[in-house]
Amino acid sequence: MSIYIAKEGKNWGPYESQQVSVLVERGSFAENDWAWIEGETDWTPVSEVLEEWQTAEAAYRELEFQKEAAKLAVVPEVKPSPTMTKPRGTSWWSRHFFFLALGLGAVGLIALLVLRPATVADYNSLQTREGLAYEPEASEPFEGKAVSHHLNGQLMFKAEYRAGRQHGELISFFADGQKQSEGMLVDGSFHGKVIYYHPNGEVQSHYVYQNGEAISRKNWDAAGNMVIRGQ
Repeated sequence: MSIYIAKEGKNWGPYESQQVSVLVERGSFAENDWAWIEGETDWTPVSEVLEEWQTAEAAYRELEFQKEAAKLAVVPEVKPSPTMTKPRGTSWWSRHFFFLALGLGAVGLIALLVLRPATVADYNSLQTREGLAYEPEASEPFEGKAVSHHLNGQLMFKAEYRAGRQHGELISFFADGQKQSEGMLVDGSFHGKVIYYHPNGEVQSHYVYQNGEAISRKNWDAAGNMVIRGQ
């Protein structure tokens, strides 16, 4: 759903619930600011919007947990394999098997250390401590990627973290998989281009940020026509 927030005489958005949560954590908006959900008639406090979203997310995670538990409850039948007779005598392979296995194991370990994927966490499980993101029970700030999903399973949000702050690419998606926004952050603040899209794929807003401050903005309607601010 598309959410607009009123602050300091201006309307900001559209945002997804996930983005609103991030912006509130960063202090860009407050829970007592007013929010309007596209399609609704009344404005409501941001805190109520976030509460409804968190309730829906919790219900979705519980449903997914129950599905996984049901899968694990089905234990496949295990059948013994037929016994094979080992041939007598020794070959070059059997005499050097230990050294080959040792070498392959070393290569595999090196590949695992070099090529292992970055940590991917559930965004909703991250905790904020003194302005930095941590995984539960972790003593060091989170580093890696964090993702969140819509109730239908589609990817909603993915972000990169460094030393507990969002740093790198940030992308959000509509529930149908269409990209909703994309931008870059440096140490927790937007920097460079940030683009928002209409549900039909047309560009809605184009911002340029410098160290977290928007220095330019352009808007278009869903048909691709530029919208002049104030009209």
